[in-house]
Amino acid sequence: MLLETALSDSGIDAAARYTLEQVAAILGCDLDHVRYLVTRRKLPALKVGAQTWGTVRHEDLDAFLASVNREVVHV
Repeated sequence: MLLETALSDSGIDAAARYTLEQVAAILGCDLDHVRYLVTRRKLPALKVGAQTWGTVRHEDLDAFLASVNREVVHV
């Protein structure tokens, strides 16, 4: 799958959850872009406290990558 390839390329072990920083490394973008995706609900993440985003589940990141790949293919 796409996620496993991205993980091996970035040197991050497959885990049940990823920090936003790890997601940024996997996607090859900056942390602000990941926060944008999370706050716009394009990438599901667990919220810790009132205003702090915590982690992204492996399944959610995999689904996000699959949906982005479908959008790119259909453009």
